Amino acid sequence: MAEVLGIPAPFLGKVLQPLVSHGVLYSQRGRSGGFRLARDPSEIRLRQIVETQEQLDRAKHCILGQSQCSDHEVCPLHDWWSQTSEKFFAMMDTTTLADMAVYQREHPDCRYPLPMPMEIPRAPLPTQPATPELSVRN
Repeated sequence: MAEVLGIPAPFLGKVLQPLVSHGVLYSQRGRSGGFRLARDPSEIRLRQIVETQEQLDRAKHCILGQSQCSDHEVCPLHDWWSQTSEKFFAMMDTTTLADMAVYQREHPDCRYPLPMPMEIPRAPLPTQPATPELSVRN
């Protein structure tokens, strides 16, 4: 798996360890060891996977960072964010790993997971236009 993703095996082990501690994966040490699903893919919800790596509780707070933002004291994005986050959490709670596998089978053009290069190419910084010289007149 590490080879397919283009990452070192020890790094992959560190990334997968939270999935083991949350009961999503089972790990076995040793020569023939590795990782496997701890449960049937139809029993593993996407949220259970994502929560091991991300702090999803941040999505329940004001997207603009307002300390006072509720249905009674709204920010400009409150209604939109409430609807969007509700849909997001509903999708995460109902989508299983089995659903994702079915999607991938039914969509042969689906390229997930994409192998990632170790170095991410960066665009060159834009060049600054020449600053015109200022002359001071007395």
